[in-house]
Amino acid sequence: MILFIFLTSFIISFTKTQDANNSKLTLYESEIENLKGYQMATKQIASNSFRNLAIFKCENDERDCSGHGTCNEEKNACICTEEWATFPEDSNQQCNYHKKKQLAAFLFEFFLGFGAGHFYCENYTIASLKLTSFLFGICIICLLPLTAKFINDRCESDSMVILTSCFYYLCAMGLAFWFIYDLVIFGMNKYKDGNGIPLVHW
Repeated sequence: MILFIFLTSFIISFTKTQDANNSKLTLYESEIENLKGYQMATKQIASNSFRNLAIFKCENDERDCSGHGTCNEEKNACICTEEWATFPEDSNQQCNYHKKKQLAAFLFEFFLGFGAGHFYCENYTIASLKLTSFLFGICIICLLPLTAKFINDRCESDSMVILTSCFYYLCAMGLAFWFIYDLVIFGMNKYKDGNGIPLVHW
C-alpha cells in the first residue's frame, strides 16, 4: 500500500515537472521567435538605411552636394566647401546651409555693440539679454549725475552718494567687460550660430 502511494506521488510529481518544463520550453521558444523577429526587423531597417545611403551616391554634385562640395565615395558623403555645411546633419541634400562669417559677426559686435554680433549669428536669447542689459545700463549711467544730486540734496551724509556712484561704476565696468569679452570670443571664433554651426574663419 505504501509502495502504491509512493509510486502514485512520484508519477504525479513527474507529470507536473514535465508540464512545467514544457511550459518553460514554450516560453523560451516564444522568446526566441520574438528575438528572431527583432533581428530580422533590425536587418531590414539596416538594409533600408543602406539603400537610402546608396541613393545618395554623389553621381551628380549639383544634386547631392548642392553645388557647394565634392563627393567622398569612401564615406558616401559630401565634403563641403568652407562656407557651407549640412543642416540638419541627416539631410539627404548635403552642403545646403550657408554658414555665418566670423568677420561679419566681429565687426557687427565691435561697431554696433548691443548684441549685434549675436543677432547676426541668430543667437537671439543672448542677443536680447545683452541688448536689454546695455540699454538699461546706459540709462543708469546717464542718470548718475541727477541721482547723485538728488541724494546729496536729500541726505546730509555723503555715504549714500558714494555708494550710488560705486554701484553705477560697477554697472559700467560690467558692461565694458561683457563688450570686451564678446569681442575676444568672436575674435577666437569660439561662438557658433543659432543652429550650432561654427562660423567661417576669417
